[in-house]
Amino acid sequence: MCSADCKKMIKCQMQTLTIIKKLIITNKGVIMKKSLQKAFAVTLSATLAVTMLAGCGGSGSTSSSSGSSSSGTEASADAGKTDLKIIYTAEPTSLLPGSEAQSNGHMIQCNIYDTLVLETNGDRTKLVPGIAESWEYSEDGTTLTFTIRQGVKFHDGTELTADDVVFSLKKDAEGSYNASAAELIESIEKIDDTHVAIKTKYAYKPFLEVLAMPSFGIYSQAWYEKCEADGTNTARSENGCGPYKFVEWQAGDYIKLEAFEDYWGGAPTIKTVTLKYMADATTASLSMERGDADFFLGLNTSDREHVAAAEGVTIQDVPSNGTHYLTFQTKDGFFANKDARKAVQYSLNREEIFEGGLDGIGQVSPYMVNPAHFGYVEDWEPTPYDVDQAKSILDGMGYDGSAITYKAANDSWYQKPAQVITEQLRKAGMNVDLQIMERGAWEDDVDAKGNSDMWNYMTWGQFPDADADIYMYLHTSMQGIDYANVGYVGNEETDALLDKARYSVDDDERLELYRQVADICEEEGWYLFLMTGSNAAVVSDSLKGFEPHAAVFYRFNNWSF
Repeated sequence: MCSADCKKMIKCQMQTLTIIKKLIITNKGVIMKKSLQKAFAVTLSATLAVTMLAGCGGSGSTSSSSGSSSSGTEASADAGKTDLKIIYTAEPTSLLPGSEAQSNGHMIQCNIYDTLVLETNGDRTKLVPGIAESWEYSEDGTTLTFTIRQGVKFHDGTELTADDVVFSLKKDAEGSYNASAAELIESIEKIDDTHVAIKTKYAYKPFLEVLAMPSFGIYSQAWYEKCEADGTNTARSENGCGPYKFVEWQAGDYIKLEAFEDYWGGAPTIKTVTLKYMADATTASLSMERGDADFFLGLNTSDREHVAAAEGVTIQDVPSNGTHYLTFQTKDGFFANKDARKAVQYSLNREEIFEGGLDGIGQVSPYMVNPAHFGYVEDWEPTPYDVDQAKSILDGMGYDGSAITYKAANDSWYQKPAQVITEQLRKAGMNVDLQIMERGAWEDDVDAKGNSDMWNYMTWGQFPDADADIYMYLHTSMQGIDYANVGYVGNEETDALLDKARYSVDDDERLELYRQVADICEEEGWYLFLMTGSNAAVVSDSLKGFEPHAAVFYRFNNWSF
């Protein structure tokens, strides 16, 4: 047995390693990945082995160690498991494509209903065949002809037809969530039993990305018409063609799915999925720590440290679908003057805004397109931080210290960045009147009407493309439209570039056009893009195949244990 000194030494070593582990996992919100967990386990095992030999006099014998942590043991115990348990904090409202706005609802939809094309696991910008095994553009880029995959079955065992595809897409386009995308569509027609053509009002390169959204899922026409006839609620039933079938929905409690064994892409490895609703995020976090579930969406920042320290789980910081920005009312007032906007540009220290506003979780992102979307340019450089230059510009303007109104929403992810920005502008000599407003009131007053000298918010592209991110904010045709270009920015040059990029089907050309728009936007100081936040997902270490997804379109047939 160990002596008292030996036990004391072991305890000291354990405490030291625990401190090291906490430093690793809490540094700037970067969470310890599996490789670090394994390294920690090996270090711990080696330290204990040396301590035992040195302090306890190993008697010539050797001490063996597996070199794995307890989380590794748990992962081994879960190997081959076929039931998946998920926790979320926002309950969906509908299973029917086109009628659901919440991301958790989209996650369920993309498992029940397949779309014509599918996103690649881990890369939203790469599309692969789904219900359509191939597709072809017309010469003018306005018509997409899809060859429909044969032998695809719906969950009731009936076979999918081209008529089902046409019926579903037309109904999807009527859904409230698809309103903006539906404006692109001129017609959806069956050509023959194996081909469907969709004609758009103009060539639109990201239209395939639109069709890959769960809101354009394919379902049985016969099922839908029967539901209409007998009064069955299509929001609580389904007959899709995706890898999972709907089983049960207990409102306020859980939703259950089961694998569709006749799925055209192969029977899923995970056979049952239970999605548990927990309104309180801290309760949900504790449940994950106990091992009650395998995947959790909705982690609070205040819970990060203790969840990160828990064995058997890893926090994956998934880049947000939106990009934070600061913008101005340029129609009249202080920021109608370009020099005033330039003074703000030079006043901004994005690293400080990121650390103070988002607790350093996410990334600094000064480009106008979200990092996870097509059109993002990684090496683009914004105006550098130079507070002296800001002061010089203000002096040259003859700024007299008049109050500048800055209205911000009271959500922490908007309010905190606004507070940091306000202090930076005050250091440059601006008299900023920061007004924090209730979110709903702020949306009505500022987001919809632009009633503030300046404000911060974020873009939110419905699909991963630059057009969805910025067109509504920068094109002059959107000036004065609620929730769009309410700051009255843009000019003929940027309009022409945005339109050309929207109509082009050449990726390289579109990238260059958007870069030119970004350069002009920066020169004019219309929008100052700041950073991208993160949607944290807590994932069991035993779960394989998980890849972060900004819009939460997680397909469970990509996963296994």
